Amino acid sequence: MANNTIQVPVNFTFANSAVRWQVPNSVTVNHGDDDTIQWNLTNGALPPGAASVKFAQSNAIQFVAAKNNQTGSTWTGPAPSRVSDTQVTVDDDNTTQTGTKTYYYSISVSTYDSNGALLNTYTMDPEIENPGN
Repeated sequence: MANNTIQVPVNFTFANSAVRWQVPNSVTVNHGDDDTIQWNLTNGALPPGAASVKFAQSNAIQFVAAKNNQTGSTWTGPAPSRVSDTQVTVDDDNTTQTGTKTYYYSISVSTYDSNGALLNTYTMDPEIENPGN
């Protein structure tokens, strides 16, 4: 069985008083493997007063059943965990399943000022956000 890392780029850009997300709508996993799904955060422009953006301290990635009227696969694995300010991962043991699964998710990131104080948390809600891809 293969052990694959599936990279999911997440770009957060603040422009014209709104967040512009650039992130794939979903992640597709080929079952029969052990996989690690890895979300990697980068940023473009930040909101006024913000010095950095990081994945939220809790619930940075949450799997959801549907997005934009598209029904995805139900996530049955463990909750994703924040391993650094800019990376969230989850392991998915798919060795007992066959076929492919498509998982939709929401993403939460937080902005901080130059002193490290939390300014705001933004969530890409898969039912209303246009993620850009």
